[in-house]
Amino acid sequence: MIKREVDIVFFRKKKKEPENLVEETSLVYQYLSELYEDGQIQNDAFVIPEHQIYIYADVLGGDETMAQVVFQIHHESLEDPIIDPVCGLGLSYEECIRDACDNFNRHDVQLFIGALEKDKTKTVIIKTLENHAFDVYESKVSSHGKREGIMLESFWNMLGEQILKRLGNKRCYWIKIYCAKMGRKSDIEVRINDVLSKELSDLLKDYVGNWDCIDAYHTEKQSFLFYQKDDTYTPPVFTKEQIVTYTKKAIHMYEKCEDKEEYKKLRVQLIKLCKDESLGMELFGFIPELYCKHVFSDLECGEQLFLIRKGEPTVELYQSQVRSFSYIDETIRKYLKNEEPSQELIEQIAQFSANYRAIQKALDEGDDIKELYTPGIGYFVKENYILR
Repeated sequence: MIKREVDIVFFRKKKKEPENLVEETSLVYQYLSELYEDGQIQNDAFVIPEHQIYIYADVLGGDETMAQVVFQIHHESLEDPIIDPVCGLGLSYEECIRDACDNFNRHDVQLFIGALEKDKTKTVIIKTLENHAFDVYESKVSSHGKREGIMLESFWNMLGEQILKRLGNKRCYWIKIYCAKMGRKSDIEVRINDVLSKELSDLLKDYVGNWDCIDAYHTEKQSFLFYQKDDTYTPPVFTKEQIVTYTKKAIHMYEKCEDKEEYKKLRVQLIKLCKDESLGMELFGFIPELYCKHVFSDLECGEQLFLIRKGEPTVELYQSQVRSFSYIDETIRKYLKNEEPSQELIEQIAQFSANYRAIQKALDEGDDIKELYTPGIGYFVKENYILR
């Protein structure tokens, strides 16, 4: 059974709500059927049987010039669904829906089918604590609107080296690059498995800022899919759902932890909770640091992780390279939003963060929070830790 999750996505203010979401979604599936003749509509999914790809579409709104659709691709090989919010444009509502489907097909589905069919492509090798080999698939750069100058053939030369530094142990990494400019305002997003990378996005600021738009706006989009080869891929020990469950339990354990003596015991308790030393160490290290980010929301934080083992050099990683990190982060964000714990309780957990203590010391000495920067999060592990 393919489990469907709809994450939060953000669009500009909608002009018009569709009158019948079922009918609007059916229109999406109708156009997908034209693209995939063997496709089938099963319950609320569009299925490509040959590859057992499940596609879900949520129409958020639109009018005669624009349609907003969130597409999802689910497949048994994907640890995270491929999620792509698409804005389709045209001269009628139907044309906008068709444009959204074509966009989704070019940037997402064709890349994933290419990976499943093992089409000829280039291979890259990256290293965490082990080597990982990925086949690379990329869409062509597409655009809406017009601007002066020649468009890029690919964003690879600008971002490729930095993207490779952020690949880890998952089977699939989907990179979405989206740039837009309207007037003087730019909108840039680079996402890794639907998690925004501010650092990668910032690398495109000058590029987009220098656009001279002929039309009222201009957009450019490209996707990359990195599919890990069988001989370097290790399947996950825990599902996302299991990590979310353990994270929620760990949060409650932290909420009962009021002093250093209780904190010292917590690592062993978390390892017992997970029945796994590595995940227990990650929960122990990440939760206070992520709470710290919520306490100091104005602080600029980098995306690195620093794996620290006694007597060994520190290993520099990125958050996307540790499988559990985004799941723990997402769970904490949802918990704080939905449960609304007191600020006192949030700071009670954050106080066990090394970053929290360093930041608080700097503030006590008169520094301005907006002038401070932390490159990322350090976490201590023992010699038997396995990086997954």
